[in-house]
Amino acid sequence: MEQERIDYLDIVRSLGIILMIMGHVKFGGHFDYFIHAFHMPIFFIISGYLFAFKHEEELSFKTYLIKKSKSLLIPYVCFYILLILFPIFQGNLEVKYYKHFIYPQKALFGIANSLWFLPALYVSDILFYIFSKYFNKILRFFVIILLFILVAYKRKLFHLNLPFSINAGLAGLILFLIGSYIRNLEVKKHFLNKIFNLNILLNIALIYVTYILIFKNRYINMRIDRYGIKPLFLLNVTLSYICIVNFSKHILLIFKFIKLNFISKFLMYIGKNSVVYLCLNQLCLHLISTIYLANKYFLNHKLLKVLLIIVLITFVSYILNHTKLKFILGKSIRKEKRQSVN
Repeated sequence: MEQERIDYLDIVRSLGIILMIMGHVKFGGHFDYFIHAFHMPIFFIISGYLFAFKHEEELSFKTYLIKKSKSLLIPYVCFYILLILFPIFQGNLEVKYYKHFIYPQKALFGIANSLWFLPALYVSDILFYIFSKYFNKILRFFVIILLFILVAYKRKLFHLNLPFSINAGLAGLILFLIGSYIRNLEVKKHFLNKIFNLNILLNIALIYVTYILIFKNRYINMRIDRYGIKPLFLLNVTLSYICIVNFSKHILLIFKFIKLNFISKFLMYIGKNSVVYLCLNQLCLHLISTIYLANKYFLNHKLLKVLLIIVLITFVSYILNHTKLKFILGKSIRKEKRQSVN
């Protein structure tokens, strides 16, 4: 079960990553306002869904801790080290890199600002495992609600910025919970599960409703603990997830029908390697923007910048996945050697 993948969820991840890159390229205030309501929060819902899908609470704590440390903490440390080498080689020693490493939510180091997400997801992963393994469902529900309230209202209750994105990780627990509930509805074949198999027209209508609701709320940004009207934030993230899941399923069907499966496969590749795109997109944007400043007639279109960033990171991702550098992604080299011998 651990190796089982769900194609449409890889598409969902890829769409979230592409929207993130578009946000960093700066497509405009309204676009930024819109995507921040859901493009990173949906990753927590996906993780909660997969937690329930794989019954990961059945793993021992040691096994689960090692698994998540490999997939999230090792990439966080390795990519951070790689990213700080870039300005150091340029002679920029003014930034206090250790502060950003400890407090990634403060975004003190431009090309590494996206890395806040990895420790946040790690915190959510480990705590959700503990609550699911050792608490009953009712206690788990109320503890997670309480933690979300404490983080969401911290500006009014207290000013406490915890290290290693713990603030965002605590808030992400409630999205984990939503994801696990969605999986449970699926298993029970609940009538509500039909909303994940909408036709194209109904999904467009739902996207329109979600769009309106997002702009009824205040600006959302998990990195800086801004959740607007909290119940509306949770509703909008859930509706956005439903829309993107349906859209992803439509993408798979449409490209299969018109025999352009390679597009779906490429999107799935981005989803499977989302950590690489997350960690390197701002470095690639910086490099491309530097070229643009040197030649203002080159790379003048924002979509072209997005495309080039994706192409560059895909090239790097291929190298990382097919060389001994895969340890950066938390992947074992010895394991694959044994498999190839067998």
